[in-house]
Amino acid sequence: LGLDMGVFSIFAIVGLSGVVVNDSLVLINFVNALHKAGTPMPQAIVEGAKRRFRPIMLTSVTTFLGVIPIIAERSTQAQFLVPMAATIAFGVLFATVITMITVPALAMANHSLGRSSAGGLTGDGSVAVKWLPAGDSWSERRGAG
Repeated sequence: LGLDMGVFSIFAIVGLSGVVVNDSLVLINFVNALHKAGTPMPQAIVEGAKRRFRPIMLTSVTTFLGVIPIIAERSTQAQFLVPMAATIAFGVLFATVITMITVPALAMANHSLGRSSAGGLTGDGSVAVKWLPAGDSWSERRGAG
């Protein structure tokens, strides 16, 4: 498209990081739910990726299609938004493809490493996504708070 990267493009990249994190959490949460329901982890990863593919892809495609009118806009008033819209549009498509490939691969690698070591990485065989309890912080957990 021949667009320059500006401050709005950087804002769009920061926004894209939220999309990537959301897609990854949706996928991993579903995999963990399948595993806790009794599905073996390798099968849960494959099944989770297959069953979450459509919702994740539909969200990404609708985001892409939603910003296309801004990219196509040729008015002078909208020209400062075009680089941001292009960053979001093509970044979300790229990030979705990468997420749907790397997250299941890393989850399988995590499971394989956990199975080969004593006790596993998480202890219960699930993928390592941990949340802090309400009111807890990392500084408190380290003893610095």
